[in-house]
Order: sequence, then C-alpha cells, then structure tokens
Amino acid sequence: MKLWSRLLPLLLVLALPAAGAALELNDAESGRSVSVPVGETVTVTLAGNPTTGYLWELTGIERTVLTPDAEPGFSAGSPLAGAGGRFTFRFAAAAAGTSPVRLVYRRPWEKDVPPLRSFDLTVTVLPAPPALPEGSSKRGAE
Repeated sequence: MKLWSRLLPLLLVLALPAAGAALELNDAESGRSVSVPVGETVTVTLAGNPTTGYLWELTGIERTVLTPDAEPGFSAGSPLAGAGGRFTFRFAAAAAGTSPVRLVYRRPWEKDVPPLRSFDLTVTVLPAPPALPEGSSKRGAE
C-alpha cells in the first residue's frame, strides 16, 4: 500500500498536461466540456470577418475560475481588403472550479438582434497536483 500512496501523485502529474500548456479549440467544438489543470491556457479560435461589422463578444464566464485576455487577437486569412480571418480568445485557468464560456458573433450596436452565431464551452479547472515531498524521488527503504 505504501508504494501506491507514493506512486499515485506521480501518476496524476503524468496524466495531466503540463502546467502552462495550451488546450486549443475551434468552431466545430462548440458544446464541449473540457477539463484542464490550474495554470493551463484554453485557446478558442473562431472564424469571423470584422469588416462586416460582426465581432465575437465574450458574454459568459466565471472570472474567478478563468481569466480572459483583455482583447481577442485577429489574424486575417488573406491580404485582400475585406477578407475574413480568425479571432483568437485565450483564457488562463486561474482557480479550481467550473466556468461556462459563451461567445456570440454579432454587431455590437444591434443589441435587440439575436447573434448570428454562438460558441459555448464548459471548462472545469482541476486543482494543481500536490507537490511531491522533498526527497521523494529517492527510493527509500520499505
């Protein structure tokens, strides 16, 4: 039993992605539920075209669990004027808990018009794995 109690924290650390790593999602993954450890970044990339007046807007999040970047990034898909591209939202997993992420694609001045599209995600942030006690990497007498 002592061996399992020593191996379990190590197995948990190996099973989770490295802290600070990124989980990358796109348009097709709306409706998913994902789990990430504290310290990981969740990236959502969505197609859009700001020259039409439509923008992706963050409308739902639990900010104590996930911390969004101040503004989304935008990368044009072509050098041509009026070309669409990809909006990129980044969220840092700040604390253990569950948060919805709701993004809507709409014209900001059209408040009474339903959004053209939406993206929904549920993120469960897992607590950071416990630190291994100092010297636990050395094999001691059983």
